[in-house]
Amino acid sequence: MDNSMDLVKNDTQGIQLYQQLPKPWEEAGMRTHKWLSNSEVVLNRITPSDRMHEVNLDRDPLPSAKTLGVMWHASEDTFTFVSHIAEQDCEWTKRIFLSRIATLFDPLGLMVPFLIRAKILMQEVWLHGLEWNERLPQELFAKINAWFAELSIFVRDENFRMFTTKERNASQEAYGTAVYIKVEYQDGFSSVCLVASKTKVAPLQFISTACLELMGVVLSNRLAKSVANALSKEKKSITFWTDSANVLWWIRGYSHTFKPFVANRVGEIQMSSSPERWRHIPITMNPADYLARRVKLVEILNLKSWWEGPEYLRKDEQCG
Repeated sequence: MDNSMDLVKNDTQGIQLYQQLPKPWEEAGMRTHKWLSNSEVVLNRITPSDRMHEVNLDRDPLPSAKTLGVMWHASEDTFTFVSHIAEQDCEWTKRIFLSRIATLFDPLGLMVPFLIRAKILMQEVWLHGLEWNERLPQELFAKINAWFAELSIFVRDENFRMFTTKERNASQEAYGTAVYIKVEYQDGFSSVCLVASKTKVAPLQFISTACLELMGVVLSNRLAKSVANALSKEKKSITFWTDSANVLWWIRGYSHTFKPFVANRVGEIQMSSSPERWRHIPITMNPADYLARRVKLVEILNLKSWWEGPEYLRKDEQCG
């Protein structure tokens, strides 16, 4: 059993979680332990034997905890993506490359503009028709080694809480969506940050860019539902953005008038989101465009528009 992470609104709920959770686990023959919280109030109510062994309330900072490859730093209340750098002299085969990229776990999709390149490389490896243990061609060796070399500079922490806006984009190589949150404070200040993202490699068979963009919108719709449910947010708080005029026209039309490929996907979108919640964003302002491009890791780490969204979201959502 791996570690689990839960978010609660305040200290009272944190204490209640500690008091109530052990019983159902005990009925299943398991014991909850290694408790960690970023609240000293909650930690003081947790029996010392149930805390993480590294927890010492007289010492600062608190330790970090890892689950499914994601590191949580309790003191700062931030998450870190955990990377694994390949050996320099690795003899790449299809089996080894697939096993290595499978260890790069990014459940929130914070680094997908970089990670999607590995998936595209895997598709390229597959197209060579090699056996699982057959050595890869030299040109693939160079691309794979260059990609893994970028992991050595990886350092990034982010904090995630609420959700309101979403954007998507596509190319002939990949399509995806990015979710941003907007928090408005009583003093009028607004902040926006990345909360989750998801990408998929484009199918090998030819599909028009417009249809790939529609697939990206479907991905947005599904991710929106998942995130909204997790954060107990209403659908009306969700705003969708796309840089595709074709997709907007489809969404605002009658799905039964389109061909099956478009009709099925537009129907799904219309059933779970309102057409007026879909708006247009120029491609030059769309941070989701990074998902469909071969972006280097050092670029992603320094792209403010990726981590904080387009500037206009902090001022006025009305873009176009």
